[in-house]
Amino acid sequence: AVAAIAAGTWLSIASRPSIVRESAVRSPARAEAFQAYQRGMYFLNRRQGGGCDLAEHYLKQALALAEDFAEAHAQLAFCYGFDHLAGRMPAAESARLGREEALRALALDDRLPEAHLALGLVQHRVDYDWASAERSLKRAVELAPGNATALVFCAELLYAAGRDDEALALYRAALAVTPFHLDHNTGFGYCLFNLRRFDEAITQFRKTLELDPSWTTARFWLAE
Repeated sequence: AVAAIAAGTWLSIASRPSIVRESAVRSPARAEAFQAYQRGMYFLNRRQGGGCDLAEHYLKQALALAEDFAEAHAQLAFCYGFDHLAGRMPAAESARLGREEALRALALDDRLPEAHLALGLVQHRVDYDWASAERSLKRAVELAPGNATALVFCAELLYAAGRDDEALALYRAALAVTPFHLDHNTGFGYCLFNLRRFDEAITQFRKTLELDPSWTTARFWLAE
């Protein structure tokens, strides 16, 4: 059974001071590895038009230069999770590869929020193990209370569990942190669309397209 999750609980966690830690994206010894990582992150954040392929290429390049680069392992896990969601990889392969990379990241740095997020993505969206996903995502929020992506992933879990009002509250909290994030804005519109709040969804998708008229995901859902 899906564990009950109250949005108030998540927002309470998100309001706590961050646990003191080094920057989530700190430069490894070799600057070349970090540059490859940055290129990978650029394409991961723009996953359309083969972006995930390019992201994987650069993240693997970063890891070839610095295999102990925990952040690169975590972001590669995201790539594998998104590959399945985009229909580019079978669920079993996505789960295996994504989990391996997330666990490598955690073995290197168990206080890295992105590693817990990546594992939570695989558990929620590929394994459908919502109880484990809840634990991973809650840990990510505890480690990085201001991480909007963590709040969005928690919102998606709440929405899947039928906790619609709490999910919308978390989307709004995330967008207060990252108002120009294309994926977060689109996800909020998609949530509104599925709740049949069509006027609000249309407004949200149009707002997203104002940020980037070429963002085809928002254009697709607006056409729906």
